[in-house]
Amino acid sequence: PTIPDMLIVLDRSQSMRRDFVNRWDPSVAAVQSVVGELDDRIRFGLMMFPKPCAAGDVFCQAEACAPGEVEIPIELG
Repeated sequence: PTIPDMLIVLDRSQSMRRDFVNRWDPSVAAVQSVVGELDDRIRFGLMMFPKPCAAGDVFCQAEACAPGEVEIPIELG
């Protein structure tokens, strides 16, 4: 059997924590649970949207909808 590749794209925008609703922590916990269960059978990678801000980046708010970048390449383990 072929080992599948899966790129997880995780929304890290401000909508994940808005109006006293925390969507970020449950999303991270779900990703950790799935990856922890299947990381020896599926090659996972991780991409965040929008891309994380660089330290001291004064234009980061202007790039709030910038495409993400692969942060963890797709691989086993």
